Amino acid sequence: MAKSPSTNYTATGTNFPLANTATDPLAKEDLFTLQQALEQHTHDSTRGLAIRRVNTADSPSGNGQLQINGDSFQWWAAVASAVRTAAQLESAQTWTGQQRFNQPILAPMQAPPAPPGTGLSVIYPKADGLWYRRSGTGTEAPLGSPPGLTFTAKGLDTLGTPGTWAEFRSLTLAGINWVQTFDGAATEQADFSFPVPPSYVGTPITFWVQWMTTATAGNAAFQVNASVTGTGGNLSAGMGVVAAMTTFPAAGTSYRKSLSSLPWTATLPAANDWIQARFYRVAANLADTIDGVDVDVLSVTVTFG
Repeated sequence: MAKSPSTNYTATGTNFPLANTATDPLAKEDLFTLQQALEQHTHDSTRGLAIRRVNTADSPSGNGQLQINGDSFQWWAAVASAVRTAAQLESAQTWTGQQRFNQPILAPMQAPPAPPGTGLSVIYPKADGLWYRRSGTGTEAPLGSPPGLTFTAKGLDTLGTPGTWAEFRSLTLAGINWVQTFDGAATEQADFSFPVPPSYVGTPITFWVQWMTTATAGNAAFQVNASVTGTGGNLSAGMGVVAAMTTFPAAGTSYRKSLSSLPWTATLPAANDWIQARFYRVAANLADTIDGVDVDVLSVTVTFG
């Protein structure tokens, strides 16, 4: 007769004797340690064999319940009171609910992928930025912001009232710089227009103004009015304030470039809308304190998100 200690239960108080033959006697102490092993069984190291099979028939419905459901690994999420499914990293996934990442997402630069299916867009990193490609023609474009927009209208007075339009001129500053010059005493304006990108989904819009002046102190006041026209809409509809007047300080030295931002504060447009915008320097306002000195605007850039 011989008994040997258990090999899968080795934690203190659970290492019970194993009978090697049917005739090996077990003492009451052996039954005690066997009970301890059963009571403390967790499948952890020293407390029994690891799990080798998970339920395949019943959907999880309580804490700790697991299931292999086809190709999916599922478990019960107690806080959400719902079944959760692990990601299948080797196949395409459809994620539902809001996803959050608490660390940066790294993605290598890559060649444009094939156009996705109908009604889908694919986002990928290329040329040190994010790009998207949509279904159908597979149009490829940068994500977020179009190229910078310089003024596209009102180089000369036409139907406007003389004296209200900014002057279109060139400056020689280490090369030729084409600028729109806004008067230092009155409110002057310049027009430009642009389409809302087809991928736009209602993210914030900002007008970025590149400007300079010979003044070394004081604030310049800018504002943007615009009309928003959808397909089939009336292009002659009146303009309203979309970026309220904001003041920005001069750089402190003559002809130093400044970058200022005016956020869109009105109701946001929709994808493919046509924007007709009018940019103002509101020099007649008391908030504009660069008195009597011109402000030269190099460009206005519009960013979406």
